[in-house]
Amino acid sequence: MDIQTILIPIGGALIGYSTNWLAIKMLFRPYTEKRFLGMKVAFTPGLIPKERKRVASSIGEVIEDYLLTDHVILDELSKESTKDHLLGFVNKNIYNEAGNIHLQRIFGSKENGPMLHKLEGLLTDKMLELLQDEPTKSMLVKALVKQICEGLTAVKAKEIISEVSFNEKVQGLIRNESLQQVIQNYLAQVLSPDRTVSDMVDEDVIHHLKEVILYHIEHMMDSVHVVFENEQVKDKVVDLIDGTIKEKVGALGAMFVNAESIYQTIAEKSKEKLQEEDVRLGICQFVSQKIDYMLNKPIDDILPHDSRHQLMVALASYIPQAITQMNLYEAINVWDKALYHLIDDAMDGQLEDKLYTALSTRYKTVLEDSQTKDMLSHMVTEFLDKSLSSEIVINEVDKKQMDGFILSKYGRFLENHMMTLIQDVRLSKIIEKQLNSFDLKMLEDIILTIAKKELSAITWLGGVLGFLIGLFTLVF
Repeated sequence: MDIQTILIPIGGALIGYSTNWLAIKMLFRPYTEKRFLGMKVAFTPGLIPKERKRVASSIGEVIEDYLLTDHVILDELSKESTKDHLLGFVNKNIYNEAGNIHLQRIFGSKENGPMLHKLEGLLTDKMLELLQDEPTKSMLVKALVKQICEGLTAVKAKEIISEVSFNEKVQGLIRNESLQQVIQNYLAQVLSPDRTVSDMVDEDVIHHLKEVILYHIEHMMDSVHVVFENEQVKDKVVDLIDGTIKEKVGALGAMFVNAESIYQTIAEKSKEKLQEEDVRLGICQFVSQKIDYMLNKPIDDILPHDSRHQLMVALASYIPQAITQMNLYEAINVWDKALYHLIDDAMDGQLEDKLYTALSTRYKTVLEDSQTKDMLSHMVTEFLDKSLSSEIVINEVDKKQMDGFILSKYGRFLENHMMTLIQDVRLSKIIEKQLNSFDLKMLEDIILTIAKKELSAITWLGGVLGFLIGLFTLVF
């Protein structure tokens, strides 16, 4: 066997191996276009760098259309294993070691700080809007009025105002010098010089007063015999008659006149006359006329200025002193009443209406105060802090319901939104963009790593085919 017989197959093998190796290299190399003497060198840049955008687009489309289709992704996300993984992730992040929900784990991270701050502001504004709403205001004010009235109804007046404290307050008021001055000023108006008694006193009172006086006048007329039978009166009148006779006719004449006999005659005649109807009626008419006369006279004619002033000063001093002797606490006699009824009676049954009006006005003023918003903001902050620091106790039934709720929402999301989301994402464009962003050396390494065995086999296959072609040439 000569050397040529050996060299031809070996040469064929070397050529086949080297050409395949070079062809694979030229898929990537050179990365950029090369020029010689101003002319472009053929096969530069390499095939993949030259067709990089088309290759990346084609790879993305193939993967999206044939590998990771919409239905493949949706089916994968709908698998029970995926759902179990989702529940495991959710449970790990919302349940604490005791199996309860701790809101701090969900919302308490620093990343949620700005969101919680905005939530506080939103809740404060909404609470203020709700409180300013007319139906809310009416409801709250009515409820407050109801609670106040029920509270007043449950308390009796004597539980609030004791007899000792009430009397002390009254005594203090009465001893006040200004009260005496008020009484004196009032009396000065009542007893003004040009006024009459009839101006000051009610007609019914005057009528009853006249009846009382006339009754006593008639009683006195019926009792006149008692006066005449009184020994002291009799002695004085007899002496008076005797002295008058002696003065008129002298002592001698008086011897013929019996003073006591005259007295008895006068007494008998007086009793007889006073029993006569016309005499009695005349006396009553006379007294009634005198009373009317006095009632219609100006006060100044009855009580001159000095007397009137002395009377006013005396009354202004006497009235408070007289009141101090009274037990006004017992006289008022309302202490067993509920405080509500006591106040309501004093306000002519309008306590609830007055309370509603006053509280409504005050309600608006309070809400317009800047401090109210600060207070509401503080309350909301405290509420959120306490809520986040608290636990929601969860039992097995609750947990199953929570899991069911999560899976239900997840299923609806997949059914109603996932397909649209996948289509909007455009997986092919993501792959294309990512491939185009790779460095060419990195892209080459990725492809060579993936197809390392296959490309190596192609290279060796070229050598084997070259060797066989060499043998074939020697034989034929």
